[in-house]
Amino acid sequence: MGVGMSEPKDCQECPAKLWCAVSGGKDSLATAHTLADQGRLKGVVFMDTGISIPGLEEFVRGVAKSENWSMEVYRAKPDDYEGFVRRWGFPGPGKHDAIKNLLKGRRVREFSKVHPGEWLASGVRSKESTRRFRNVRPTSVWEGVNMVAPIHDWSDKQVWGYLGERGIAVSPAYETLHISGDCLCGAMSEPEEAYMVETFYPEVGRRLRALEAELRQSSINPLYGAWGNGRGNGFHQERIDKCDSCEVG
Repeated sequence: MGVGMSEPKDCQECPAKLWCAVSGGKDSLATAHTLADQGRLKGVVFMDTGISIPGLEEFVRGVAKSENWSMEVYRAKPDDYEGFVRRWGFPGPGKHDAIKNLLKGRRVREFSKVHPGEWLASGVRSKESTRRFRNVRPTSVWEGVNMVAPIHDWSDKQVWGYLGERGIAVSPAYETLHISGDCLCGAMSEPEEAYMVETFYPEVGRRLRALEAELRQSSINPLYGAWGNGRGNGFHQERIDKCDSCEVG
């Protein structure tokens, strides 16, 4: 299990209504709409990682408003990502859990302080990848918060079919990067993807290139001096757990 996670709880303990972590990605939106269809959605939670595509929060707010969902936002500190990179270099697959815990895990802790004892639904699915198949459980505990994955056994075909049948829009980043874009930390990215980010989201690209230039003047190992440095890693060959799959939980 990931950083801060523990053994699953009995799903029979799940409350009647749940908050849902929504990134704007296909899985989290399918989860939120499924809960809403069942009358079980209490509200949605957006976690601002501080390194996402521009306009994503506004997109999620628009969805919440159109569906009349309550929405709360929990934000990473402005320098969380840069601080991590300056200290450790750009994250690769081996640092995925660490950067996820920093940018999202701490937001889960903040949620728990505002809503003690509340459960949080996630769009995580076991069929996303081989590693997900081994690790994803219907329920778990992350950072002290009980988590439930209502669509954990759905396939990609089921997710896209559900969204298509209902005309549910997903993050605009799918048209450009083919991911939700809520976290562009680069831990599961290849170097070439940086050019796609630069092309479609130049302000993010400039930010990443400026960090790379900083690291070239530092004592950081050059292996970690570039965004998307995980090429050749055993994890990466399957293209698993890209940040589209980086759902909470």
